[in-house]
This record gives sequence, structure tokens and C-alpha cells, in this order.
Amino acid sequence: MYRSMKIASDHRPMTGSGSCILGVRTPLDIAPDDKANVSGGRGGMSVDASVEHIDIQFLPRRLHKSGHVAGAIGNNSLHIWLIGEGPFFDTAVTEALNLRLKPDDSEHGFVEPAIPMSLDNYQSSLAATRDDWRDTGL
Repeated sequence: MYRSMKIASDHRPMTGSGSCILGVRTPLDIAPDDKANVSGGRGGMSVDASVEHIDIQFLPRRLHKSGHVAGAIGNNSLHIWLIGEGPFFDTAVTEALNLRLKPDDSEHGFVEPAIPMSLDNYQSSLAATRDDWRDTGL
């Protein structure tokens, strides 16, 4: 899974609840229910099957200038991160998180809660993957 995210001072993905970081925005990415819980099948943190499938607004401009990705227009503070290996399909990411592919786009997916949980637990579960993401150098 690939994702465009900002880099923290410790050279790992920045975490939190904003755009282009390791986390989700509410209610834009996922909306808690009336008990403030989130669950699978309702959205989550976006990921892509390849760098080429990431929206050009989230790809740093330097990738266009270097010839890696035509049309990349994102902020150069973004880095392209990778987690996992192999095919891109609906699967468990951790005990608490699942990857669910977008129904109409098998190259885009959401890292969602594996079971209903509080929004805080979901954000913590995403942040707990921080050491598993690798900066691709792009």
C-alpha cells in the first residue's frame, strides 16, 4: 500500500488527523456513529496500489520535474510511503485494521477499523503502524 504523507523530524510519517498524514479526518474520511464509534465499510485512511495511482495533487512536484510522474503538483514536503508487500486486495493489515478496496476502483482502498471501536482507538491503531511504513525515496 502506498500513501503520500508528510515526514516528521524523526524521519517517520507524521501522525494526527489532518491531510497527508498517518491518520484520518472526521467526518471527511470516516464518520463516527452516534456513540462516537467507527467501523469498517464506512471509509477510512486512503491508500493506493501504486505510486502512479496516487492523485497528482498528493504527489510532490519534484516527481514531475525529475520525470518520475508526469503532472505531479503536490507540495514538496510530501513523501511517498509504502507498507506491506505483494498484491493489493481486501485483507487484514493488523489485528485492528483491514484494507478494503474501493468498490469501483481496485487500485484505491481504505485502511478501516477491523471491528467497531472509538475514533481515538482507530487513530491510535493507525499511528501504531508508523514504524512499518517505509519512505520510498520519491
